[in-house]
Amino acid sequence: MTTFAHIFFLKDAADLLEAGIHVLAHSIRDTRADPQFAEKIAEKGVILAPTLAREDAELAFAREGNPYFENHVFQKAAGNHLSSSRKLRTGGTRTLDELCHMRDLALMNFRTLTDAGVKVCLGTDSGFK
Repeated sequence: MTTFAHIFFLKDAADLLEAGIHVLAHSIRDTRADPQFAEKIAEKGVILAPTLAREDAELAFAREGNPYFENHVFQKAAGNHLSSSRKLRTGGTRTLDELCHMRDLALMNFRTLTDAGVKVCLGTDSGFK
């Protein structure tokens, strides 16, 4: 059986690694992962399914002039939710600085893990709340 876990915190990823996880679904976004931890993930053959596009989109929604709101396909898909949802228009409850920091951590950790030889598969979240 293959086990996946949806992660955000480095500690959770470390605990799951010790428990025998097979796939870390999504990105570590709370702190930096060190190269030794990344090497351990690679040695155990754990696969990473990062959510870098999700982080970038959440940041875009928090910024003024969000490019998604000018996209015809997005406008059609969002429909009535586009004008009625404050959360959709602001990207949720995190500040712009927090979102930038989380995205930057996700990118740095992705680099650390891939440099250590961690295998990556494509995948993303279905969105954010």
